[in-house]
Amino acid sequence: MVDRDQSEFNMAISFLNRINTLFYDAQLAASNLDAHKWFGAILGLFREASTSMKVDEIDQFQKKFLEVYPEIMKGNRRRDDTGVQEIEYSLYVKLQSIELDIRRIMRDAGLETKLRQDPRSALRPGG
Repeated sequence: MVDRDQSEFNMAISFLNRINTLFYDAQLAASNLDAHKWFGAILGLFREASTSMKVDEIDQFQKKFLEVYPEIMKGNRRRDDTGVQEIEYSLYVKLQSIELDIRRIMRDAGLETKLRQDPRSALRPGG
């Protein structure tokens, strides 16, 4: 690891904005049964969360992605041929499971908002 000077600024706000946008995109795509866009949003969430993952977790996600990718492409071909956007229930469940796993990792890494017992303590110095 290279020893570097620390910046006075951080990328937390940018990170949270990207995460928020990706979760919104994932929710919208899932609601519209658009597997291709949902998968893209999940890949984005994975990239953002990967810095909080262990190597074996990253490997497990890579295997899951390789498993669902052919199903995504099959759905894309069907959409292109028929003009109808559909998603097989089994694929929906797989994508939902992957997204939930990413959400759990983010929660366990402390990336969700933490609530305090007394919200007034958040306004106090050192709160």
